[in-house]
Amino acid sequence: MTQLIEHMASRAADGAPAPVRGRFNWAAGIGYLAVLVLLLYGLAHAYWAFGGDGFPFGADDANPEYSAFEHVGRDRLAPWIAGGFLGSAAVALLLALPGRRRIPARVLMGASVFSAAAVFCTLADSASSAISSMSSC
Repeated sequence: MTQLIEHMASRAADGAPAPVRGRFNWAAGIGYLAVLVLLLYGLAHAYWAFGGDGFPFGADDANPEYSAFEHVGRDRLAPWIAGGFLGSAAVALLLALPGRRRIPARVLMGASVFSAAAVFCTLADSASSAISSMSSC
């Protein structure tokens, strides 16, 4: 109990606002929300990787001509996307956990930047192929 009081006293001395009872702390909870969303997307892609219906990308898309992956089927694309989302969920969980980590935060942030760059490059390629397809009409 004295550690809690000392911690709260040091927070007040640092000028940090004290937590308000009964209110959700977004700063502490947003990391876990990111883990949940990434995990849900990863599990959805794992479902599609194992043969589930409704895969929204590549050759199985309703309009594959607008996809950067128009010649790539679900059997080759879904496992990679599922692995990316599930790996990103693991990194997000490690970043969201409070306290000391065995893996330095810089390494985890580097993995996050790599994941974000992969998504950005994929979306940029999809957007450019969609724009070029639309301009040829």
